[in-house]
Amino acid sequence: MNLEKLRSTLSKKYDLICFEDLADYRSTHGAIFHFLTSCYQSKFQNNQRLIFYSSYDLEQEFVNHIQRAIKSVDIGNFFILFCTPFDISKKLQIARDKFNEPDLVIPQITIPIEKTKTFTVSNFAKNYDTLCALPFSALSIFNNNVVPCCKFESDPVSTIKENTLVEIFSSKRMQDIREKMLQGQALDECKVCWHHESIQNSSLRKYYLEKYKKNLDFELIDSPQLEEIQIAPSVVCNFSCRICNPMTSSKIATEEMTHAKTSQEVDTIKKIIKLSVDQNSYHNDLLLNNVEETFKNIKTIRLVGGEPFLWPHLDKFLSSLIDLNYANKIRLEFNTNGSVYPSSSIEYLKQFGQIEILISIDAIGKQFEIQRGGQWDKVDENVKLFSNLKNDNFFVKLSPTVNIQNLLYLDELVHYANKNCFEIIWWYLENPDYLCIDNVTEKVKELVEKKYCNHSQAELHSIWLRMKNSKPVSGKKFIEYINTLDQRRRQNFREFHQEIYHAMS
Repeated sequence: MNLEKLRSTLSKKYDLICFEDLADYRSTHGAIFHFLTSCYQSKFQNNQRLIFYSSYDLEQEFVNHIQRAIKSVDIGNFFILFCTPFDISKKLQIARDKFNEPDLVIPQITIPIEKTKTFTVSNFAKNYDTLCALPFSALSIFNNNVVPCCKFESDPVSTIKENTLVEIFSSKRMQDIREKMLQGQALDECKVCWHHESIQNSSLRKYYLEKYKKNLDFELIDSPQLEEIQIAPSVVCNFSCRICNPMTSSKIATEEMTHAKTSQEVDTIKKIIKLSVDQNSYHNDLLLNNVEETFKNIKTIRLVGGEPFLWPHLDKFLSSLIDLNYANKIRLEFNTNGSVYPSSSIEYLKQFGQIEILISIDAIGKQFEIQRGGQWDKVDENVKLFSNLKNDNFFVKLSPTVNIQNLLYLDELVHYANKNCFEIIWWYLENPDYLCIDNVTEKVKELVEKKYCNHSQAELHSIWLRMKNSKPVSGKKFIEYINTLDQRRRQNFREFHQEIYHAMS
């Protein structure tokens, strides 16, 4: 059947909203999303239809892509009709089950039609299960090294000494990462997220897919844009958290220097300490001398540490963004240990579009002091000062890192958060493995089940679900690590964490 006759025949039965060759929606990822948006109506009449046709057999990936677009734009499958010489009912069923389960399967007419446009290109995501928004929108900088995100396990894409962030984002390495994702490859560098999703169906990848939502499909996949930057501007820190390391804490680096056993270890620590000195002495000019070019299109800046509120050039950085009229378009996020209330920076912060303060509190009271290395009373006082700043554009949240040390005391932290009206953003420690909650003794698993299996707090319940099928370990490496730090720091972890210490012994 020729296309004019097909259109005429369908017009007698339906009110055609469109009559489109599917080949026109393969050249870019966002093409079908934009087209369906142009056809969207808040309410369709029962006889209205969007007709899509092709004389070619549709591969499963393309059917999935179209179904996902239909779901995203919120057009009911009832109003879509596929016309093709091939029976694609199974493919339509698979796509519906994957992306639009509550709806009916997209209807089809299996009918011979004249040759349509050739499927010459296929520039759309082949597998959404391997896709992440961050390589299309973000970069993370740690100790001058640049990677797509903080969970990316690989050699750095580049360093800020070699290239600007804009150049790095457009580099061949970043293009290769994005292309592999679009072709459906599950990158080895992303194994942290794959592991998370396998055990509790959540991950940083899923968080950012939700955050970017339609913008990823409509714009970023076809035209990647650096919109979000996570930066550790300084490794200077006044805490020695037991979950941290010399690369992100100058205090721990100094401690490691004292206890280094080889000349190689000494050299490594010296480089880290020198880096912290350079960062504080204005040596690192990425943020200060290239602000106009680097941040002109940025929507989110996340400052981590070290302790970001100890960075001596913070106010200069903030004021430069304000002077360039960038601030009101930027969401500024801080991951802080809560030890510093930045009085001099508050008026600068208020000029940004949004502010989010994430305070890293893993426990309360003496347990906090042992685990994090700071004074609880001072942190508690600063938490209340930050809380006074909360409004529709200024958010303050608690951000614990779940690990073996605080595993049995998280309910106390939840109580503290609820009492003070704080939302909790949960993070999970994966490395080192002897602090990860996947590696506990049978006794700890029993205690977690008893404490959290019926807990009303959903996250605590999910922790039990994550752990219940894990293989128990001896706990020896955990105890050795705890005892080593106790000896170095003249502390007594066991005194204030008796339950977890004995259960891991």
